[in-house]
Amino acid sequence: MRVELREIPTAERRILNLDVENGPSWGWGPNGYTYSTVFCIARKWVGDPESSVTSVLLDWRADDETVRQLLAPTLADIAACDGFLGHNFSHDTGLLVGTAKDCGANLPDVSKPVIDTMRSVPKSSGAMRSLEAMCSQFGLGEKPHIDTYTWKKAWVRWDAEALAVVRRRCEADVILTERLYRKEQELGWL
Repeated sequence: MRVELREIPTAERRILNLDVENGPSWGWGPNGYTYSTVFCIARKWVGDPESSVTSVLLDWRADDETVRQLLAPTLADIAACDGFLGHNFSHDTGLLVGTAKDCGANLPDVSKPVIDTMRSVPKSSGAMRSLEAMCSQFGLGEKPHIDTYTWKKAWVRWDAEALAVVRRRCEADVILTERLYRKEQELGWL
């Protein structure tokens, strides 16, 4: 369910734009092709410059205390925000709660109002609602693609070059989601 942020005065509201990347899996299965383990989180405050996107790589080879320390700034921003912006955001919130649980951190309050740019797209037959498709349709920028080999190098081998590609993709998703949010406002979809 999408909840509008209209009840919070615009001048006072702090909307946190979040995206996560989780470890890929290969093969068939009822739950798709990804593990629930998050290894990159990008975030920025809506309205701040695109250059203000920050991200963190969570190295699960480290002990839980180290992972909690890496996660702490994201959890602090979640606690401080009035609501969230995301694309298919229920995917991200479930992963964030699971990540906190897995490392023994306090669970984030993700029950705040959400602007979900995927759920805001009017329903229609055949039209894709992916971030990639929507950004392409409106000329908002290109979502970076990552091939399976690069995912494996990042997720399994913790290869620095591959991790940089994943980080750029996660940060780009945050930027593209906010661009799509502005376009949806312009179109009156929100």
